Amino acid sequence: MVKGGVGKTSLSFNCAIRASLYGLKCALIDLDQQANLTRAFRANINTNDYPIMIDIIKDKLNINNALINVCQGIDLLPSGFENAMLNTFLLINAIPLDRAFKQLITPLKKSYDLIFIDCPPDLGATVTAAAIASDFIIAPIEPDDFSLDGLELTLNELKNISEKFDKNIPIKVVLNKFNTKTNLSHQTLATLINNEKTRNLICKSFIRANQELPNAIEKGLSIFDGLKSSGAKEDIDLLTKELLEMCKT
Repeated sequence: MVKGGVGKTSLSFNCAIRASLYGLKCALIDLDQQANLTRAFRANINTNDYPIMIDIIKDKLNINNALINVCQGIDLLPSGFENAMLNTFLLINAIPLDRAFKQLITPLKKSYDLIFIDCPPDLGATVTAAAIASDFIIAPIEPDDFSLDGLELTLNELKNISEKFDKNIPIKVVLNKFNTKTNLSHQTLATLINNEKTRNLICKSFIRANQELPNAIEKGLSIFDGLKSSGAKEDIDLLTKELLEMCKT
């Protein structure tokens, strides 16, 4: 998604945690220079001590050796501010975008059941390479016009990428921070349903507006660290199950 703050990192983090609790082995690749996914695990990772994606690409390192175990069932490729140079490095060095990440990530599928790539909020070379390396894309949007505009730009760019690199890139849209009591949330859903480009892309699961998800990450926890049931747990569980079904197709 072009727009930041729509929940990409939070959903990647919590869905990976839930999938690992179901017994799946997950790899998470943080490409965003803000490194919010890296910080979410509170693993005290100093990226000066560990290679990040820009290092792997520049120095031709083995990505397997760069993944760090951050909790049971989950390994992480951390990110850092230097990843801001990824777009420029890929373009200046004329690295083929259809192979830049794909040749790194494809071998990981032998070791992991799920691989999440948390991308920066832009449509540059880094995101293009990540999209080509992915089996499908999850685009979370919030109920507002800016998110809808960002989704339209994303869909148009994915169409261009698909045509240029002759690769079908399935995409699913997740409604995040959905408030059943507000007209704006229902208007956003109606807009997606009435648009022939998006009506078949909407996930059946959605994430209701709640404070539990950001509060948990702020404390260095996942929402599944406690035993108490909650709407947030229910929503993430349903979304994770839907994603797992998508992986089977």
